Amino acid sequence: MAKTSQRTPENFTAADGVTLRDYIEVQFAAMEKANDLAREVNTAQHESLNNFRQAMLDQAKNLLPRSEYEIYHHKVEEDIKALQKYQSTMEGKASQSSVNITLLISIVSLILAFVGIIEKIMVK
Repeated sequence: MAKTSQRTPENFTAADGVTLRDYIEVQFAAMEKANDLAREVNTAQHESLNNFRQAMLDQAKNLLPRSEYEIYHHKVEEDIKALQKYQSTMEGKASQSSVNITLLISIVSLILAFVGIIEKIMVK
């Protein structure tokens, strides 16, 4: 097998059909193309990271830190306990209307009792 020579700028000759200038221009164009492609990939990656960073900033603005949550949660628990205590107190108390009805029934009963006693005394 014949040993193939590696094509480098030093071993190019006009006999090879490619001049050194053409070789360098082709290599330069390839590097520019690779550079442009890398720049596009880099730009897309930066846009993606910027979107992620913005999402994290939005999340940080909207979320409540644990310490602040615990303060508010403790206050809500205290309010709930106060409302439960108030409800228990109100359920234990008689309403004014029920007190008035009971008083009215008692008065009517007393009047009927007196009428009955007076009637028994008069009948004898």
